Amino acid sequence: RGADGGLIETDRRSPTRERQQRLRQVFLQKRVLIAEDNEVNQKIARAMLERIGVSAVVVENGLVACEHVQAGGIDIVLMDIHMPEMDGLTATKRIIATVAQKNRPWIVAVTANAMVGDRAMCLQAGMDDYVAKPLQFVSFLDAMERAATRTRPMDAMERTVLVPLNSSLIATASTPTLAFDAPAAAPAPLIVPLVSAIPHVVTGFDLSELDKVPIIAQEQVGEILDLDKAQPGTYLDFVRLFAAQVPDRIAAIKLGVARANWPEVGGVAHALKGSSASLGAARFARLCKVIELAAKNSDAALVVATSIHLDALNAEAMAALQALAPPPAFPLAFPPAAS
Repeated sequence: RGADGGLIETDRRSPTRERQQRLRQVFLQKRVLIAEDNEVNQKIARAMLERIGVSAVVVENGLVACEHVQAGGIDIVLMDIHMPEMDGLTATKRIIATVAQKNRPWIVAVTANAMVGDRAMCLQAGMDDYVAKPLQFVSFLDAMERAATRTRPMDAMERTVLVPLNSSLIATASTPTLAFDAPAAAPAPLIVPLVSAIPHVVTGFDLSELDKVPIIAQEQVGEILDLDKAQPGTYLDFVRLFAAQVPDRIAAIKLGVARANWPEVGGVAHALKGSSASLGAARFARLCKVIELAAKNSDAALVVATSIHLDALNAEAMAALQALAPPPAFPLAFPPAAS
């Protein structure tokens, strides 16, 4: 505490202006490429970069990312894993195979796949670092600082995985657990040994478990509201963009269910999960996660049982996000949920 009894800002969860200013100087001559197909996540990553004075190029798939890198002049790539045309792992391998090491950018995996072992998988593909979605500003800054200085993260990375507490999956040594409901007071990462691997399938899911997940992850909403303070209107822009996308994606999931097209259902649920988690719509994101994993397992009964709740939980999330919008954001004109 300071002389007046107030708290002195020493917690790295609240980045100082000095740190942001230092990063602005570091990135003056750096060119950053964002490879991400989800528009909400594109905008969040770009807004975080703009807070440190970086104007990034955005592409929607790994193939175009490779073309930009091969053309030269890219210093850092923020690489999503699941993208159309070419995924991030394949794109990374191609960059390594076709670009001389002296010209190769620093590649940071940015993915919602916070599964145990995923970080090692990204490093084995040739990526240099890893940051989990939903993005949080301080962990994002940590990764960008390492990228600017080409400093690799901890040596023990191959043995343990850092999973943010508000990520899509949190494991204990005994029981795999799906979770989005992170306590805001404890955002420090949980170190999970690789022996507690989490399966990619969901079995015996109890729908009442959704009631235990908060509608909103306050900490993640706080991340977006912080961006709004730096760039007024950001929160509303992000939420409106998400709201405009949801009806078509819910309709696509319903169509996929009707056609028993489980890869389509899983892909759309994955996209919805990523956007909703990034904005802090925790319960809706949890539902989308269950649908995604059930679809991957071709569990038709579970997909049907969970997908019928998409409209209700979407409406619930939108109402909560609207209530948290900074003034003068009312009323929000959201499109109706898919029927």
